[in-house]
Amino acid sequence: MISTKRPQTHFIICIITLLTVVFLFACQNKNLNSNNEQLDQQQQPEHLQESANLPISNSPVDSTIEETETVVSEDILRSHKVNELGQVMILMYHIIGDKEDEWERTKNNFKNDLKTLYEEGYYLVTARDFVSGNINVPLGKTPVVLTFDDGTEGHFRLIEKENGEFFVDPDCAVGIIENFAKMHPDFGSAASFYVYYPVPFRQNDRPEWRRYKYEYIINLGMEIGNHTFGHEFLNKLTDEDVQKTLVKNIQATQKLLPDYPVDTFALTYGIYPKNKELAVKGSFEGFTYHHKGVFLVGSHPAPSPYSIDFKTEAIPRIRAASVPSDFFHQWIDYFKKNPDKRFVSDGDAKTITVPESLKDQLNENNMIDKLIRTYPND
Repeated sequence: MISTKRPQTHFIICIITLLTVVFLFACQNKNLNSNNEQLDQQQQPEHLQESANLPISNSPVDSTIEETETVVSEDILRSHKVNELGQVMILMYHIIGDKEDEWERTKNNFKNDLKTLYEEGYYLVTARDFVSGNINVPLGKTPVVLTFDDGTEGHFRLIEKENGEFFVDPDCAVGIIENFAKMHPDFGSAASFYVYYPVPFRQNDRPEWRRYKYEYIINLGMEIGNHTFGHEFLNKLTDEDVQKTLVKNIQATQKLLPDYPVDTFALTYGIYPKNKELAVKGSFEGFTYHHKGVFLVGSHPAPSPYSIDFKTEAIPRIRAASVPSDFFHQWIDYFKKNPDKRFVSDGDAKTITVPESLKDQLNENNMIDKLIRTYPND
């Protein structure tokens, strides 16, 4: 039987919502027999008729959910191996160029990475959505995060025509992702770019292009994150200077995108400041920052954001390059051999679904406004 529950802090809200729905329904149905408070099967909306035979709890919380959502059956959850406590690959790219090196991925290999991810059932999400648990991924798909450090030219390049018009280089990261998404709209177009200043994406110093690039990225559903203002070694800075460089980065981004929330931070060189807390939050000259996620330079997948093992201040990433080791394909192969370790979506961003055997690993503090659902997996 599928089991559902909502974190206790939302129970009262759910009760009030239920009572309001019942009151409005009664007012609109004056001829309803007072001794018959339940609608029969024919009177229910079509999507509820389809799921009426599913085993749902009769608690007030669950009856509210049943009236507004189509419930996926146990068989479907089991057949897709749905597990939203599984691990997630956060891929780390630096240069997208012409050779394969420790910090560089060729354009063709990057295109092949997208092809492989698509064929293996992955779906693009931003780092921001991942850390906030806002994982809106189709049923049976696995979220994957593409991160790009340093804001190099190969990430986003514009090509100017002789008449002064310009277009996105189809061989830069943004162009490659956008064109792939056009061919495969069921893959998404999300990515997270960690830039530093004064010239993000390091193309010719054309200030009028900077705002255009940022707006273009946001319109594609991509994200701009913090990577300090000048790519400093944070462990060599004073506490004040750590906060200064992080604040200056956000302020520079918001000059191009007013009020844009810079929510995530990729550590430069993978190194924390001496005061690690300052990587998460701090302030400088009255300007306060609070990163929802801090990303490391690592080589293994991240825990689910709903897991008790998830740490917002230390989120691992996988180097996406063939030198010195091809971590990308190693982890692709690992999840093919160990599908039970992989995050698999239930297709509903409002619920968190896990096998019954894993329910003790849920961290309910990370699940505000989420419905928790379990199912037997044996």
